[in-house]
Amino acid sequence: MVTFPDDVLFLDCESHSIHERFDMDPVSYFRLGQMALGEGPVWTTTDREEVLAAIRKARITVAHNGHQFDWSILFGKDSIEPVTLARERRLLDTLTHGTIATPAPFEGYINHKGQPAKSDNPEQYRRWYGLANLAHQLGVDGKLFDLAPLADRYTHTMEPTYSEKTGKRLKHDHKVPIEGLCCGYGAIPVDDLDFVAYAEQDVVALRNLARALLERHGWSEYAQWEQMKAAIASQVTRNGFRVDQPLAQAKELAQLEEAAHTLNWLRDEYSFPVNRKKPVATLEGKAALTEALIQTGVKIKDLAKTDTGAPSFGGESVAKAAAKAGTSEATALAEAVGVLAGQRSIPTLALASVYEDGLVHPSIMALQRSRRFSTTEPGLTVTSPDHKDLYIADSDDDLLVEFDFSNADARAVAAYSGDREFAKRFLPGADGHMINALAAWGAETVATDPSGYRQRAKAPGHGWGYKIGARKMAATTGTPESECRAFLNALNKKYPGVVAWQDRIAKFARGHGYVVNDWGTRLVTEPGREVTQGPALLGQNATHELLLEGCVRLPDRLLQRLKLTIHDAVVLSLAKATLDEDIALVVRCFTRTWKPQGGQAIDFPLSYGTPSRTWQGASH
Repeated sequence: MVTFPDDVLFLDCESHSIHERFDMDPVSYFRLGQMALGEGPVWTTTDREEVLAAIRKARITVAHNGHQFDWSILFGKDSIEPVTLARERRLLDTLTHGTIATPAPFEGYINHKGQPAKSDNPEQYRRWYGLANLAHQLGVDGKLFDLAPLADRYTHTMEPTYSEKTGKRLKHDHKVPIEGLCCGYGAIPVDDLDFVAYAEQDVVALRNLARALLERHGWSEYAQWEQMKAAIASQVTRNGFRVDQPLAQAKELAQLEEAAHTLNWLRDEYSFPVNRKKPVATLEGKAALTEALIQTGVKIKDLAKTDTGAPSFGGESVAKAAAKAGTSEATALAEAVGVLAGQRSIPTLALASVYEDGLVHPSIMALQRSRRFSTTEPGLTVTSPDHKDLYIADSDDDLLVEFDFSNADARAVAAYSGDREFAKRFLPGADGHMINALAAWGAETVATDPSGYRQRAKAPGHGWGYKIGARKMAATTGTPESECRAFLNALNKKYPGVVAWQDRIAKFARGHGYVVNDWGTRLVTEPGREVTQGPALLGQNATHELLLEGCVRLPDRLLQRLKLTIHDAVVLSLAKATLDEDIALVVRCFTRTWKPQGGQAIDFPLSYGTPSRTWQGASH
């Protein structure tokens, strides 16, 4: 059994509401710290400096969600010290370690409350990694109780309710917020005995969980690297990204007006029942919306399916189908349906996420199966190009610059596979998309429309590297299935080394349920999808790992200017006064040659776009 020496500090903090963490200074925001050394007893303190001193003295500090919360709120948003501690290998976040020791299952599970829970996407994976749930799944004692009812005791009063018909008092009272104390845990007195007991048990649960996780997956080189990456992600959270609030408000108003116009059109043209409480749920509403979607270019088959197999007219389903249609009319219709479904537009979400400092401070965690980061509150990595102008440089003296690896995923495939013919597309002056077009359609055909065939080869070429099938390629690219099959066959024949690698990876994944990246960790594959997921996970993960290695090499002054990481790209807000030298330094930090075990050496050069005040202008 794993035991912990006295130089290992277990830490948990109680604070004000999570929504206030970037609006309050660290001293005011912190309320109670609870700690234990090794296997020793838990003690609590209201002295933030005592907690900081304990962290600085400990060889390793352990916390759950420590990168995104505890260490960030203790040191404050202007500090780089959590990154320094991670560089020294002195931080162990059990949430981060849990993502490699016990990945969220593909199938559903029973959570710590005894309720069935889904595990279909990163948002749902996050719930799996909660302290209470992980402790439950690993069979160790977890949290004492839910803190919310205790907070209600100090922020609400209970008042009787009476039947409207009989006037008799009902069994259940209702909660009434106390004015000025309507939310958050900040109203709970730090000397409340239940509160202190709750806090102390959180440290016991943390130690139990750390022991169970380390018994599953030891403190390996890759485990420590994941802690470093999580520290970088949390530094990006603390840095924040400035929002052009007047522009966001104007866009929000324009979208609401457009949605109202579209709903009136639905009512007038298709008798859409806009006066009903849930119009899309009615037969009339579904029939009217079906006609309207078809008219705006949306294919009904592109809508998601409900549990019964019927088309889903929910906001997200319609939005995805409209995006595939690609018409402005379809986009406007989708936004109107989103308003009906209670969904908030991108400008509204941006405004809702802005703190008093004028910045969004998104939550960033490695929740994707490839270990790429998921960014929420707001979801910056899925922001449409039309709304990237909402995000701007830190000040009028700065410009945003977006850097990215050139053809990163394809380079990863070349490196892993060792296919030397495939690697030729990365030689100076070579054009990978044109090479694919020539292989698929032949020089004589391509010569009739070089730019057209080059563009036509782009999307299928990306999919081929990850063993996509002809049917799915046709569905995702709009290319006829017969042409997709011919395209795949042509590239398979031209690059047998890549095909052999894909087959090896798929075979390994079917036999083990995972693939192993060059950094030594397992990437879990979904049963039945090993053929495409195996190569895709390795390629996407390699890009992510190389990008984060570049982030680690940035000097602290530039790391504190890092606004976002997106798959194979980073965005920084750089000072105009030192723009050229800083751009050159960033390029040097990221550009490298990578040779995975069993593969070949491939260059990963970093390029960049035009510096701009807005993210939209800087997009590369």
